[in-house]
Amino acid sequence: MALLEALPVEVEKSLRDLQREASSARAALPGAGDTLLDAQSEQDAIDGDDTENQFPIAFASDVNSSGLFGPEWLVVDHRQVYVFSPNGGDRAHLRRAVPLSRIREAKAEMHVGNGQIEVRTDDETIPLVRFSHATIGDAHTIARQIDALAKGEEARLADVEEKLKYCPNCGRVLPDDTEVCPACVNKRAVMLRLFRFLAPYKAQAAASVVILVGMTAVELAPPYIGGKLVDILTKPERYNPTHSLAPILNLVGILAITRFISAGFTFCQRRLNPWLGARILMDIRVCLYDKFNQLSLAYYDKRSTGSVMARVTNDADNLWDFLTDGIPWFISNILTLLGIGAVLFFMNWRLTLLLLIPAPFILGLTKWFMPRARKRFHHVWHRISKMYSTLNANLTGMRVVKAFAQEERENRRFADRNRQVFEASFAANSFAATFWPLIALLMSAGSYIIWIVGGHDVIHGAMSIGALTAFSGYLAQFYAPFQNFSRVLDW
Repeated sequence: MALLEALPVEVEKSLRDLQREASSARAALPGAGDTLLDAQSEQDAIDGDDTENQFPIAFASDVNSSGLFGPEWLVVDHRQVYVFSPNGGDRAHLRRAVPLSRIREAKAEMHVGNGQIEVRTDDETIPLVRFSHATIGDAHTIARQIDALAKGEEARLADVEEKLKYCPNCGRVLPDDTEVCPACVNKRAVMLRLFRFLAPYKAQAAASVVILVGMTAVELAPPYIGGKLVDILTKPERYNPTHSLAPILNLVGILAITRFISAGFTFCQRRLNPWLGARILMDIRVCLYDKFNQLSLAYYDKRSTGSVMARVTNDADNLWDFLTDGIPWFISNILTLLGIGAVLFFMNWRLTLLLLIPAPFILGLTKWFMPRARKRFHHVWHRISKMYSTLNANLTGMRVVKAFAQEERENRRFADRNRQVFEASFAANSFAATFWPLIALLMSAGSYIIWIVGGHDVIHGAMSIGALTAFSGYLAQFYAPFQNFSRVLDW
């Protein structure tokens, strides 16, 4: 259960501190008069002397503000709605406080994967806490209680019949219908179970890996061949003393052959992966449907039809993307990084070490950027889902809208949702727009190092112009996996 009849110790201590501070501040106001008596009465209620008006109303969420499984607490007293989060000490961290007098409406909104309790004021919509489908009933209950208190009505308190269950390993709140903690589940076991969907198609999966290895090996050749061509053309007396066209024709022929081979690998991959992905997606959906037929009615009592359908549609599609795109991308980028690194060390190990200087900065910047960008784009997807929800409601209820002549109101409502999508999308893309120029700047630093140090070696005869050209050709291929790994992590 998410509704609490007793607060956790750290939350109770923090709440008492806040209430005492608020009482002292009101009592110290000039011209307060009899407010000292009011403050004393309120303090007695806080200390437990007034059992009839005992507050607070409390809700424990099982999803934190970052969208990860973890506890947060929504607490309502006589004047405020508080949101607390754990900070590892004897006091909880106050993440948000909203006066009841400002609240015009409170509701629990369901999204894909989880929901959110939010309140609307005259100026804005304020998100409070997120929750999973396991606590949807209690979330709607406390939203109705906040709504009633904000309107000066009496909140109907729900009975709490059982205590929250916590994971013994991490202390997170467990969903009602399971003893398994989603955060502590064995990720390796899950991955191995997921790979079992590939078992019936071992030959096709092995062929896909072979194609990836072949494509990576073929892509290593063009920069090296290009460097040899530059050497022959710039220093024919050393690399082509007979001034014959044959060496150039041979290298160009090899380059053309590699391109044909690469095109053949790409054709095979484009033919194989869609077939393999479609078969795996079919098996996943059949497996899910079989599992749904085995579940009890109690399972469906706690979940909406949309959330169950999302498992067969949206979640199955995400697994397909991961198996057919995410894993090949990961393998391809690992092979590319190792292959190009080996070639560069073979060509000039000293210059290769200098080439690695910007790599830690690129990885660090990517690690800093991705969680923040993901949070912003989740906000965009949330706004888009609300816009589609408004559109669906208008279209399905068009007869009612026209019957009551509410077209203008619905137009304003949809325009407001559309504006929110624009604002969130602009903010997210503006944030992303600052990341890629920084990455490009760091990558260009590698080319500057190559041209400065490599140019010095060319001038002093320690390196040929062709080798320097090959190095610059490998540069983009070498840094590309660092950027692509962020996409693999998203999968």
